[in-house]
Amino acid sequence: MPPPETTTAAPAGPPIASSAAAPTHPPAAHEQRPLAIALAGLLSLAVAMGIGRFAFTPLLPMMLHDGVIELPGASWLATANYVGYWLG
Repeated sequence: MPPPETTTAAPAGPPIASSAAAPTHPPAAHEQRPLAIALAGLLSLAVAMGIGRFAFTPLLPMMLHDGVIELPGASWLATANYVGYWLG
């Protein structure tokens, strides 16, 4: 007796939507306020640089003591740090 025939149908794919039916989304927040995002980045960098400048002063003696830096190099770093304060 021959085996019964089985047929397999090809799976149906997702329906194809026309471009006219595509939903529209409001622009993302970063597309609406580029100036606010730029100002937030500027403020973040200013805060990080300020913390770094203030942290450098108490770290310098420890770096000298540990031999991480020699006195002439530390002098140049301190000078650059103070010039940074002076420039604002």
